[in-house]
Amino acid sequence: KDSVDKNLYEMGFFDLSAIGSGLCVVTFAAIAVCQPFLHSSAVESVDSSKAAASGTGKASTNLYQIRFRIRPGSSFVSMNSADVCVQLKRLPGVKDVKSAGSESIPEGFELKASLEDIGVVALRQMKGLAIANEEALLQLGMERERRHLYEAVLDGSSVQVGLPLDNDAMRQALGACPIALRGKEDAVIPKAGDILLLEADERYVVGPVWQREFSMTRMVPNSSPQRVGGVHDRIRCVLVCLGMLGLISLVTFDMLDLASGAGVFVMLLVMSNAHSMATIYKSIKGPVLLTIAGASGLSEALQETGIAVFASQKLTDFALPYGQCGMRLSLYFLCAFLSMFMNNSATIAIIGPMLGTMAAASCAEGDRDCMASDVKSLTFVMVYAAGTCLTSPLGYQTNLMVMKDGGYTFGDFTKFGALIQAVHMVSTVLLVTLANDWWPKIYASSVGN
Repeated sequence: KDSVDKNLYEMGFFDLSAIGSGLCVVTFAAIAVCQPFLHSSAVESVDSSKAAASGTGKASTNLYQIRFRIRPGSSFVSMNSADVCVQLKRLPGVKDVKSAGSESIPEGFELKASLEDIGVVALRQMKGLAIANEEALLQLGMERERRHLYEAVLDGSSVQVGLPLDNDAMRQALGACPIALRGKEDAVIPKAGDILLLEADERYVVGPVWQREFSMTRMVPNSSPQRVGGVHDRIRCVLVCLGMLGLISLVTFDMLDLASGAGVFVMLLVMSNAHSMATIYKSIKGPVLLTIAGASGLSEALQETGIAVFASQKLTDFALPYGQCGMRLSLYFLCAFLSMFMNNSATIAIIGPMLGTMAAASCAEGDRDCMASDVKSLTFVMVYAAGTCLTSPLGYQTNLMVMKDGGYTFGDFTKFGALIQAVHMVSTVLLVTLANDWWPKIYASSVGN
């Protein structure tokens, strides 16, 4: 919004919604058509390695054996149990998932998983799955942001050694609830040196009773339980949704600027306990902010030195003989190419200042209406292209997130993403042309008649 000359076009909150919705539908349809062919080249090797690991029995000695049940109303209900097991095994830290053999999953159906500590975190975050001893975990009370998963080694002097694990006693003395023993089945009597996975309040971990019971303790990262399902959670959810709706409404009708509104909304999140100040600070991505700030400085430098004008003129000279569609296609290609290697915000900060020069080349001198219309259409193309990088895992954070877990390689993104990117490019140019060039003429003609 701040990269484009506001004298020519100032973007509104919902300006991108209409064309963006159409692009979502077209792109989703293209992905659905191509979906049978979108298997990663690494899937077979990943599956074979997991099968080899599960067949040796060696891996199970260092894994937790935990049961999960299907919640009522879950999206897993009525799905094929074998398909669900295959999907869940893709999650990080999940080595194997077995079912009781039922083909169609009913409510309350149990799955048995062999997993590492991070696998426990991954499955607990799956909507529709509940750990088998969830009722015992709920008895730990509220303040879930203070609770985490811990791996603790039972000391030889621990009162838990040689006795069945007692949920009530551990909750009262240690503020904890046991989940599983590493490498052992359910209902096994623990002994000294066993590694116990448990959920506990962080305030108890530093206490003398805890130090006496466990010789070593390790907290599992990002393992706090999800804050959903309770009465307070529903009230908090309503407040957050209303706050977000209010923010969008106030910004849309220019009653509040986005920066001030966002600050007030963050204060609402903290006061409603939806977030703590620690999580707020943690969510601030320093490298991304520095990248955007650096790109803004680079954008200013490009304008001051005349490089931006030179680059836009060269692009315009190349594309102008092919008309408006040629200009938009060239701009899309440039933005998508840059976003393969840098943050999309940085791409927009660099390309945005060039749009005025590009629009001026295709309009009569002094024709402000033509320039405003062209800058608007070029801005749309720039935003859609920079925000949709499908051909490289480096283009966006989520690309990197799914790369490892899905078993994708760099070549997979190029091989499969190029086709979807081409569909998106053609759809973007067609929809922008329809909305910016054709629809106003059609509307004016219908009104005139």
